[in-house]
Amino acid sequence: MLKNKELTSLSELTKSEKRARLRLFRSENVGCVSFFQLLQRHGTAEEALNHINLYAQQGGRSKPLRLATDQEIDQEIQKTTRHGARFLFWGESLYPKELSAIYDPPPVIIYKGREELFQTPKLSIVGARNASLNAKKLAYTFSQKIAQEGWSIVSGLARGIDRAAHEGALDHATVACVAGGIDTIYPSENEDLFKAIPEKGLLMTEAPFGTKPHASLFPRRNRLVSGLSQGILVIEAALKSGSLITARLGLEHNREIFAIPGSPLDPRSQGANKLIQDGAKLVQKPEDILESLKTSPSLYPIQKNPMNHENLSEKISSKEMTRLRHLIITSLSCEPISVDELLRECDFSYSIVSYVLLELELAGRIIRHPGNNVSRKMDAV
Repeated sequence: MLKNKELTSLSELTKSEKRARLRLFRSENVGCVSFFQLLQRHGTAEEALNHINLYAQQGGRSKPLRLATDQEIDQEIQKTTRHGARFLFWGESLYPKELSAIYDPPPVIIYKGREELFQTPKLSIVGARNASLNAKKLAYTFSQKIAQEGWSIVSGLARGIDRAAHEGALDHATVACVAGGIDTIYPSENEDLFKAIPEKGLLMTEAPFGTKPHASLFPRRNRLVSGLSQGILVIEAALKSGSLITARLGLEHNREIFAIPGSPLDPRSQGANKLIQDGAKLVQKPEDILESLKTSPSLYPIQKNPMNHENLSEKISSKEMTRLRHLIITSLSCEPISVDELLRECDFSYSIVSYVLLELELAGRIIRHPGNNVSRKMDAV
């Protein structure tokens, strides 16, 4: 175990529960949605850890889940704090209210840099990695001018538009959301920014220390970029791109979507142009965004988790639960669909379907995706 002086990133008042929450979130098959369902049903993360294998067993798992150990949590805390980074748990006063308002906020954030930027108004700027010189110049200029007005500029520290946006706001306020660990530089050509942003801005992730970026982590990173901000500006984006995923999540998060139009002959502009066709606000100068955000509606309030403490055995028989589990698995494919669509197919209440989805996720038979979508694992039967 670590000595108390090495646990300074965790409040002494609630240190035990924070450690338990970190352990729960790092345990096998526990995602953001299942984390909060378990927390609401059992009140504390420690109690949830005591019951987690029962859910997995009911969902069809034959062997116990691998729960994160105290030693592993000690090592993560030690590596993170020695790197100069800190932990921020959902529910703490510093936790950004914008991020709390999304469907699947991260239970814990690892961050390094100016924590006061969590509380500033934010605009996300995203776009193509292989952006044109003109698009990168626009990203830099918009970022710089909007940051000068007291806004933090959020992006994903990728090549192209992301890099230009961070550079434009670096001397004022910028927040970089990364897919890997707080220590993992990616892409390598952005090493200078990766090191500069914690000195002048804020670097953050939900991934454990040492995590290498891989494909499934980038949509999760995109939801952070969207969830942190009051608006999202798209500059050059292909029709099938991570930037459009961020914009779609922004719509689900009730954010303002802005786009700069481009030539219809350039594939890199087709995504931004399509957003405008679908109702995004066309902007030509930074003032267009600032004026719009001043009059935009307030964010959704913090969403309540749909799970409750009802005794489901009184609502539905064991036989019906078994039938519902089979119906959900057979209704799902490897392509994500919304939980709302699944509800229409199942014809059961949201509470009961959510409970079964919790069981199946912990059993490793389904996968959660940003935006309240689910899919079946390839080998799930």
